[in-house]
Amino acid sequence: MNFFLVRSFDHAGYYEMRLVLTVIVLGVAIYYASRRRDQRYLIAFASGVFFHTALEIILQSVGMRGKGFSLSVFGVTPPQSLAVLLQGMTEGGTLCMMGFWFADLCFVSRGDKAKWRAYLAICALMAVSASVIGYVASGHPITSPRPMFSQTALILSAIAIATMASVLVPLLFLKGRAGLRYLGWWYLGVVIYTVLIFEPLHLLGARYIAVQNPEGQFVAAAMPTQVLLMLYSHLYEVAGSKIHYFGVPYLLGLLKQKG
Repeated sequence: MNFFLVRSFDHAGYYEMRLVLTVIVLGVAIYYASRRRDQRYLIAFASGVFFHTALEIILQSVGMRGKGFSLSVFGVTPPQSLAVLLQGMTEGGTLCMMGFWFADLCFVSRGDKAKWRAYLAICALMAVSASVIGYVASGHPITSPRPMFSQTALILSAIAIATMASVLVPLLFLKGRAGLRYLGWWYLGVVIYTVLIFEPLHLLGARYIAVQNPEGQFVAAAMPTQVLLMLYSHLYEVAGSKIHYFGVPYLLGLLKQKG
């Protein structure tokens, strides 16, 4: 049986809200770079933009975004080149920076209450915005059905796993155990971010696991399947497959520990 990750949230101002959140997160990164002389947040954001833009180009070139996939921001449909960059910023840049922010708080700046308050406020804003989008988009037509276990997806996953297992993780270990611990906190931060921005959409029916009936229509899969495959999506597809967003700049010394 083929499973699809389907979405209807494009009907509900998803990218408008994500763009607003991205501007806020980028503002945080710029604040730390300019006021605290800490460039790492900005570097983490830039790393996420770079790698996720490349990922979007691959996904769309192999047809994994669905036929005719496009996005709209404030009523404007940007050209494909600008659209993938926008996704790189709103999805990759924000993801990597939020993961790094959590890692920095847990690994370096545990006692910085001001940082914690700012981080928790942004997390709350993300959860609220996702809930609003999920509520508005519920019941709208599906805009992007993506097969979860297509041959192309499995090949890309195998390449990602092999590369990370044989190259990235060993290099981080050689760099020092602190690198692996830092990566662990970053991964947990990304999982938290993922749950905040996607789970409200799932619970409200704007993003869910589906199967095709004999007529070719998408219908929601059984609840146990929903839970297991969403867990897989959160832990691996969104967070686990993107550890290079953090690992590469860390290995290059661009995210050197402060404090």
